[in-house]
Amino acid sequence: MLAAILFALAIHYRKAIYNSKIVRGDYGLPISFWCFGLLGYFTTLGTIGLYVFTRIDKSQSASGDILDAFSAMSAINTAIVVGFVLLMSIFLSVWRAAGRYKKSFILKWLARYLSIFALSTAMACLLRPTPFIFGLIIYLAIYFIFLRKFTRIKISENETPA
Repeated sequence: MLAAILFALAIHYRKAIYNSKIVRGDYGLPISFWCFGLLGYFTTLGTIGLYVFTRIDKSQSASGDILDAFSAMSAINTAIVVGFVLLMSIFLSVWRAAGRYKKSFILKWLARYLSIFALSTAMACLLRPTPFIFGLIIYLAIYFIFLRKFTRIKISENETPA
């Protein structure tokens, strides 16, 4: 459930995430590739792996009831959603920064080629679509029940009466 809520929040804040300075590639190719791309890629995968490993290890060492199994599955789903959002951000950051890089065609091509690894890992997260589907359902339900009403009110308040 936490994974679905996190994905619903990522959908809601997608413009803020993907228009941020780092994801736009504004820091340049060296910083985007080495700091956010390479270091971020391995940090993301390592942290997610450690999180899932400790949650599964904790659930196996306990009494072994059904709630522990659900806790382990929740940890995996949460890791998948967080990994997907971060890896897509890494891919877009390096890809956009490489598109603006003018010094060397080979470095530009190499950075784009290596950013495909982040994209392929993010796409592998989609092999388990359950948290993404439930997150989309949660987002659409909240949007059509609550957020759409607030948008209408804001629009009507800004209009001047005739």
